[in-house]
Amino acid sequence: MGTSVKDSFFKGIFWNAIGKYSHQGISFVVSIILSRILFPAEFGMIAMLTIFTEIAICFIDSGLSVALIQKKECTNKDFSTVFYFNITVSLIFYLILFFTAPFIAKFYELPQLTNITRLVALVFLINSFGTIQSTILKKNLNFKRLNYYGFK
Repeated sequence: MGTSVKDSFFKGIFWNAIGKYSHQGISFVVSIILSRILFPAEFGMIAMLTIFTEIAICFIDSGLSVALIQKKECTNKDFSTVFYFNITVSLIFYLILFFTAPFIAKFYELPQLTNITRLVALVFLINSFGTIQSTILKKNLNFKRLNYYGFK
């Protein structure tokens, strides 16, 4: 039993490191490609939205996924509750950004930022559907599968 836990631990560390470094590498390459394709003003518009998206991301999960990972015995009800909570809060933040997008665009004096904000905010809804699945994989130390399929 001790060696299987030890093996799982080291395999988890290995695959988690592979996932983190590959994620950073891919993000770096995508940033370079985008900086070459987009004009600096367009690239800056996306950067302006980062403050709004990062604040929303902090509230969407609210640490509940980490709590599920640390909890010894999780029931389907626990996972279901967090799943629906994430979807609900993601929808709320999407709607908040959707309706405040014109004000954000007016604040930065960039009218095209309205549509970009609404489009970028869709990521909240899309990511909320995969949060519990990635939490289950992390809880089971299945980082190989987690990184193979690209969950966060």
